[in-house]
Amino acid sequence: MEADKIKRLPDAPTPESQQSETDLRGFQTNTHNHRKQVYTLKPREAGGCGCAAKRAAPTVSQAEREYLEICRRESGEEVDLEQYEKTQAQRTLLEAQSKSIGEKLESVGVKSFEDTKLHIIGLITGIAEPITSYRNIVFLPSVAARKRRKMLLQLEYFMWKNKHCRMWVFTTGQRTSIENVREEIGVLHRRLSRLNNQSFMKAAGVQIVFRSTELGSLERIAGEATFHLHAHTIIKLSRYLPPEDWSYLLKRVRGWWKHHFSDSKEIHSAREACKYVVKPSDVESLEAFELKELYEQMFRLHLVQCLGELKAQRKEFKDADVMPRKQGEIWTTVGNWNAGRGKPSTKPSNGNSLVCTLPPAAYVDRLKEPAAIVMNYMGRKLHNDRLKRAHEAALDKLHQ
Repeated sequence: MEADKIKRLPDAPTPESQQSETDLRGFQTNTHNHRKQVYTLKPREAGGCGCAAKRAAPTVSQAEREYLEICRRESGEEVDLEQYEKTQAQRTLLEAQSKSIGEKLESVGVKSFEDTKLHIIGLITGIAEPITSYRNIVFLPSVAARKRRKMLLQLEYFMWKNKHCRMWVFTTGQRTSIENVREEIGVLHRRLSRLNNQSFMKAAGVQIVFRSTELGSLERIAGEATFHLHAHTIIKLSRYLPPEDWSYLLKRVRGWWKHHFSDSKEIHSAREACKYVVKPSDVESLEAFELKELYEQMFRLHLVQCLGELKAQRKEFKDADVMPRKQGEIWTTVGNWNAGRGKPSTKPSNGNSLVCTLPPAAYVDRLKEPAAIVMNYMGRKLHNDRLKRAHEAALDKLHQ
């Protein structure tokens, strides 16, 4: 999208109480899919006492300044049409699967949908799209995808800082029925913790730093749904091990574990280890009563967990209010610009409650733009200084 396609009116003097308000005023357009609402950002009408000029500039945190710089740097590019359509098709499928699974759960008394109404709004195009809000049920595909995105950032940063990480895969040695999932996962997790503390692991300077448990390859035996329970793990080596020492370590691990274990060599993408807890297509194929049993079996289990040094890294980021971000080929940390905002109001009367702002990406259109998640969106006005600053920062890139 070229810069001259964005209509931007000059700032006008406004009363002090209304200065720097972002105003999204709605109008329908035929240039986008009919299910999308499109709005333009424009200031209030001219007039007022001119006090805005006397008002001190608002205080902007270091974290927000970093966010605005990201908006300036990364906004404006149009994603390849074929890639965009592929991504949209995947999102549509994931949402359809999530809705189908959620409705099955609701039919057997398990609440799956949140009452709050969310929208995602592009801060350049102004396109607003509704987002279905689900309860935190880990095998709902949309929930799993959201959790996975956050964890991938932590993993990728850690792997970039610690070269030569490897992936090990551990199985339980037998297929697991839904009614035994909780017990067998507990056994698997306890054994992995014990393995991490074995003397031969410590002597080799090897540490399991990440664990992702998966219920794989659904198979029905005599009509009963069973899964191949296994865990993908990432290990960190503190030093180089000669081939003979490495072979000895693998022999000791296999002998101690007893069930199937595989060393997948060096891992270069966190996605290889951080996968869905259950494949969306497998979950969708389960009957409603089976989904309810699976929900009860997996309730409050920590199926994806950071351990050791990765856990320490995560705590450091949380304490410092920073998060990992990739810039080109380099990983760095930036301030968490959404930190300290508190929980948005869930009362229906409190419309246009800002939940968070997002860095530029092709969320609602092919154009990479920053976006906002808004709760109880009223469809007409959005007054928020933060959104105005992000909007203007993104436009800076388009006008260059």
